[in-house]
Amino acid sequence: MRFKKDVKVMDFLNDVRKCRGDVRFMTEEGDSLNLKSQLSEYIFLASVLTKDILHKGEIMLDDATDLDYIEKYLD
Repeated sequence: MRFKKDVKVMDFLNDVRKCRGDVRFMTEEGDSLNLKSQLSEYIFLASVLTKDILHKGEIMLDDATDLDYIEKYLD
């Protein structure tokens, strides 16, 4: 699943914290950032601010029911 155009990243990350399972951001290069991890969250934020990776990567969910929390950010 990919992000919509104008996503408010902090709102997205706040909703990720509500998820039961892991939420992963997969980069084009195949790197995986577990957005439930605070360290990965910092790396994700730094990357989003310095590069346009937000719309090049994909979101993967371990628990499909977590889609209810974050589907408003995804296409």
